[in-house]
Amino acid sequence: MSFESLSHLLGGEDPDLTLVVTGVVLSISVVALCWLFPCLPDSRSSKKDEPYYGTEAAEVTSLRVYPIKSCAGHEVDCWELTKTGLKYDRNWVVVGADGRFRSQRRLPKMAVITPSLPTSDTDPLIIKAPGMPELVVPARRRGDPGAKEVPVGVWGDQCTGIDQGEETATWLSRCLGEPGLRLLRYDDAFTRGTDPAYGRGFFTAYSDGFPLLLASEESLEDLNARLAQPIGMERFRPNVVVEGMGAWAEDAWTKVAVGDVVMRVVKPCDRCQVPTIDQSTGTKTGAEPTATLRAFRTGAHLGMADEKVASAVFFGQNVLHEGGRGALRVGDRVEVLRVRVRQPPPPKAAAAAAKQE
Repeated sequence: MSFESLSHLLGGEDPDLTLVVTGVVLSISVVALCWLFPCLPDSRSSKKDEPYYGTEAAEVTSLRVYPIKSCAGHEVDCWELTKTGLKYDRNWVVVGADGRFRSQRRLPKMAVITPSLPTSDTDPLIIKAPGMPELVVPARRRGDPGAKEVPVGVWGDQCTGIDQGEETATWLSRCLGEPGLRLLRYDDAFTRGTDPAYGRGFFTAYSDGFPLLLASEESLEDLNARLAQPIGMERFRPNVVVEGMGAWAEDAWTKVAVGDVVMRVVKPCDRCQVPTIDQSTGTKTGAEPTATLRAFRTGAHLGMADEKVASAVFFGQNVLHEGGRGALRVGDRVEVLRVRVRQPPPPKAAAAAAKQE
């Protein structure tokens, strides 16, 4: 039927009425086509996650706080959450004369430096290490007498902190054998946002990049079953340890509720050489567990599209907590809210994984 015929049939000589009626007819036709052919591709096919309808849940088995970045931590039964993660977690950092942070990657002996866990902002930090006298570091914050703001680079971020004094600097340099080391305390006036690619409006202190690291007991058990010499969870330095949904189940999670706190599970944690360091002695133990993880936990094995992480190894999940405040407890129920939609790995990733095997 021609437009002229349709115009005469529907609107007669009134062109405005013809346009209105024609629009209605076309709209009805589109709706009918969508109803008749629901399998036509649309944007929904590219969604990355979906609700989880399972009834099983996990449970928090351990909470761990590391006051000084890369030094020994503390297990706690219940702990407060702030906008940067567990309160006082990675709130102090060792900085070198070059203005860059120090960690076990460069100074493995940092593993045996044990700071106390403060219970208030005014508590001193008491630091111990084998062969060293106990050091009491008075709380020094912005506005306190002698407080000095010092820059420090943490990966790609230029941060600042409040210098904790000459006595502390001398102690650290002597303990770790590197001249010019200093200890900085995170300054609440400074804001360090997380990578906006994984969520805006989230913050961390001196962690590598995210406020919380989650790991699974069953995943460690599976890894240990592959190792000649089993290792402990302390090698991976997580904040939240869970159990109850099976090995590597956390790979699929995108959002969970831990007690009353909703968390986004945004990125698997790629591991450096720190897991190869015995945390009780501060010495490297060889290639494990990295060598074994490389056999089944690389970016290629996990189907990651980014070729830059194809050979990186992964254990644990980086997490963002919504709301910025709350509390976590051992025994908290971990309810999975959303999971990743399973998709075939990119061809290059699949080929790389097959090559590694």
